Amino acid sequence: MRYILIIDGGVGSPDPTPIAYDGSCRVGSPGSTVRYLLIIALLFLFVSPALAERYEYYAEVNQVIPDFDSVGVTDTIFIPVHAVIEDINFFVGIGDMPEPWAEEIWVDVFSPAGGAVRLNGIALPRIHWFLVWYDTEREVDGPGHLSDYEGLDCYGPWIMHAFDLFPNYISTWHTWRIEVYGQPITGLNGQEKPDIPTDFTLDGNYPNPFNSATTVKLGVPQTANVTITIFDILGRKVRTVADREFGPGYHRVLWDGNDGSYRAVSSGIYLIRMQSGDRVFHSRAVLLK
Repeated sequence: MRYILIIDGGVGSPDPTPIAYDGSCRVGSPGSTVRYLLIIALLFLFVSPALAERYEYYAEVNQVIPDFDSVGVTDTIFIPVHAVIEDINFFVGIGDMPEPWAEEIWVDVFSPAGGAVRLNGIALPRIHWFLVWYDTEREVDGPGHLSDYEGLDCYGPWIMHAFDLFPNYISTWHTWRIEVYGQPITGLNGQEKPDIPTDFTLDGNYPNPFNSATTVKLGVPQTANVTITIFDILGRKVRTVADREFGPGYHRVLWDGNDGSYRAVSSGIYLIRMQSGDRVFHSRAVLLK
């Protein structure tokens, strides 16, 4: 993992702006110094970008995505720095020339706070999408958009889930990357996470995938009633694992893989919903048996 300080460009920086010049400003000629300074000022005003740091993280997966199976493959990249996201992009390396049917793979990404964006879903056929960046090379299908992550802290586990709901074809997930442009958060990098979060957070669950029980991690900025509910992939309620008052701080709630009647549920994808008042967060858990 690495990060690179960008000094020649920032997010949304304009291309160099041409300035009209008739050749009358010559070194040593009257007024040349004033005109020269004016040109420099204009260049600084229109061309100089806001400095941003660029962080890029890479993971090798190298797994075959199960055919006609909602469980799919899940992988996690942990970003170890605190920075306010100005722009974020995801590289998805699924499929290659011998297997050009990767348009049938659905790809979801989840932020450390639980926000989900569907990068690839049901859309126009796409032949071969090895080496593809969302959203610099291809717009996301949604629901959600990568701009939803702007203004958030990039620190923590980012989860990508790829699954194939259609029969007949097999694809391989080779790699994925996260590219973040952002401003470091002063006072947090190199330090432990603060004892009390500044906002509600749903930090996913661990382990994920799991085969018996998993722990849901959440943050509460002030005393509040919080409900944690599990749903299946079709949106049917499976179980409410917490519905009580939580004090300010970080908390963990266990889900033992059972439904509301304490019967073991089957393998598959389950949605975790955290709600406090009108604040709602989601993450995804994968149960493998």
